[in-house]
Amino acid sequence: MKAIKPTILSLIILLLALTLPIRGMVNHSFPQEKERQKNEVSSRTVLDKYKRFGRERGFDPLRWRNLRMPVSTSREKGKPSHTSSSSTEGQKTSNLHTAPDRQEGLYRIVTIDSGREGIRELILREGLDVLGEIDGKLYILIETSRLPLLKGKEYSVVKEIRTGRLLDDPHIVLSDKGPNGRFHTYLELRNDLFRLQETHPQIARVHDIGDTIEGRDILAIKISDNVELDEMEAEVLLVGCHHAREWLTVEVPYYIAQYLVEQYDVDPEIKRMVDNSEVWIVPLLNPDGLEYSIHTFRWWRKNRRDNGDGSFGVDLNRNYSYMWGFDDEGSSPYGWSQVYRGRSPLSEPETDALRMLFIQREFQAAISYHTYSELILYPWGYTPEPTFDQGLMHYLASTMSDLMKGVNNRYYQPRQSSVGLYTTNGSFIDFAYGNYNIPAFCIEMRPENVVLGGFIISEEEILDAFWENLPAALFLTDWAIQNYQTAVLKQELTESEPPSDPIEEDEDSRLITADLNGDGNEEVVSASQDSKGLLITMRDLEGKELRKPFYIIGGKGENLRRISLALNSLPGDDTSQLIISARSEEKDFIYKIEFDRLFRIINREKMKLSSPDPSLKHPH
Repeated sequence: MKAIKPTILSLIILLLALTLPIRGMVNHSFPQEKERQKNEVSSRTVLDKYKRFGRERGFDPLRWRNLRMPVSTSREKGKPSHTSSSSTEGQKTSNLHTAPDRQEGLYRIVTIDSGREGIRELILREGLDVLGEIDGKLYILIETSRLPLLKGKEYSVVKEIRTGRLLDDPHIVLSDKGPNGRFHTYLELRNDLFRLQETHPQIARVHDIGDTIEGRDILAIKISDNVELDEMEAEVLLVGCHHAREWLTVEVPYYIAQYLVEQYDVDPEIKRMVDNSEVWIVPLLNPDGLEYSIHTFRWWRKNRRDNGDGSFGVDLNRNYSYMWGFDDEGSSPYGWSQVYRGRSPLSEPETDALRMLFIQREFQAAISYHTYSELILYPWGYTPEPTFDQGLMHYLASTMSDLMKGVNNRYYQPRQSSVGLYTTNGSFIDFAYGNYNIPAFCIEMRPENVVLGGFIISEEEILDAFWENLPAALFLTDWAIQNYQTAVLKQELTESEPPSDPIEEDEDSRLITADLNGDGNEEVVSASQDSKGLLITMRDLEGKELRKPFYIIGGKGENLRRISLALNSLPGDDTSQLIISARSEEKDFIYKIEFDRLFRIINREKMKLSSPDPSLKHPH
């Protein structure tokens, strides 16, 4: 047989046939690649930068666990050691709508085919507690008395649960003293947070941001240099324990806080981050639920709200205001459901406490820790539609995932929340992004699934989870710092005209009096200098602060020779613009700070003047 010589035409056809599939795969399999390439910081550089954070750095998270302060027996506000008076005894319950916290009888974990006709409708209607789904099988925690609900559904019993308390389970041995071993109780966490403040007062400050239904304090720890001041720096929020049974989510954010303060004087990179940011950490958002999970029922999820219908608890991660109650699939209107959204948005003191924290702060990024599934989820949760910032979200989540895999070789899959897990409405990440336009992530930590333990995770895995989550939290904090400085503080224009037509300017150029928020009452804005810079305060006429004072970064106070304040109202908008003109020994510049009617800073800009500003006056 003669060999067939390929013609030029046949070679071209062959090349096209080989390249087309590859081109299609690039376009459809990696839709985020172009967006990731737009980011200035390469993943390779980031991985090299953060891979050094690990166990070898001499940090011992457990060294305080043997130095516990005595547990207080005080009955004062915020320190109840007993369970709520709203106990389950004497509750009125109906047939199958039994309150999920009712402790009579046994519990079962059962599996059922997820494709079984009517099963998902039944779960939504009856509020069944789905622990997870593996290979088409749903794992459901259910009271024995409610098993008739599954009649005809062909379920299999995986495990019988004879006690609600982990301490009473003969198959679980706790290595540490206390009702939940090395995991924190509310009082243990409280003591440890205040210990961080006492041992590092210059960079750690504990804040009581609200009270729960049962009177416990919701505590946040702020970590920053000049921690007592409100500086114009990048701010990051880490939140743990929306859901009571997710004990690991208390430990990871707490140990991140401990790491930051204890490594501040040891690691120059940590010092740089702390000096240029304000990190707010709320390790335990749901203390009432956690205590109930420890002392009464290990699988408890919600807070301890008495819903008035025999059921207890609101799912805090369905109670936020953004798209609250969007549908009855991403949350439930029924009190006995594990995803009950509450009677109204932000009806719970826990979610309202975070709302107020958002109003008082200007966060640039946020993480909410959960278990389990090993996922990094980003908005939207209420709809499969992507956000406007999908590319940025996926880049940040993917980079965090790569960093986490480099620690223990566990892969946390980055996904949009509604695509990666299930739809949720009224969630924390949708609230943070939807209302404040910041990157927000839900990190579902280890284990991967319910068969590997689910919510009942070994004490031995606490530190492994912390170490693998640490570089992700540091990366996001550093991203917030770089993004904040690049986009705002270092955005200098070569030419700029001074603002015109201020509302009112006092004879003292460092003080103005005006109606800042359009409520008919005048407020006072003043500027003062010290060795740290230029301090701005906002007060009413009686001297009450409207927001915390903040420093303008960019030159020490002694270098500022002249300062002038002015205020502009932005037409057609509910915002005002504070204009700060200053002359230093080196140059003249203007800061424009835009804030809303609640005195929240929503935009900042620094502009260098090309020539001296004729409107600058000598301070009196």
